[in-house]
Amino acid sequence: MKKNDRAAIAMWMGMVLLPAAGFSGVIQGEVAAVDSAAGTIVIVRSDPETGAAEAEGIQTVVSASTKFAGLGSLMDLRVGDEVRAEVEAEPENGLWKVQSLALDKVKIQDVKLPGEAEPQVNEPVF
Repeated sequence: MKKNDRAAIAMWMGMVLLPAAGFSGVIQGEVAAVDSAAGTIVIVRSDPETGAAEAEGIQTVVSASTKFAGLGSLMDLRVGDEVRAEVEAEPENGLWKVQSLALDKVKIQDVKLPGEAEPQVNEPVF
């Protein structure tokens, strides 16, 4: 196989396979709606400069693999709670899958799963 052929295959694989992996990020804001039965949360972010809430919230989906910090489960979450959610895009349904969900007062990196070692003490994150 020629060098140019390998480069073309690598570029094609990057264009096809990487978008399928999804996009991940962090959503921080106020809970506008919770549907425990459906496993969904709507989070409304605020503009950091003005404090004004966005016009529309972001719909997220909680699964059995979601890690919680500062609350036991989705049933403990209330409208008005400030949260921080680590999310991954699900392109097939246009929703954000919640990987970790924490009340704003608890850092996600401090979440301890069963069988894991105690978390390290972390400096404040700004």
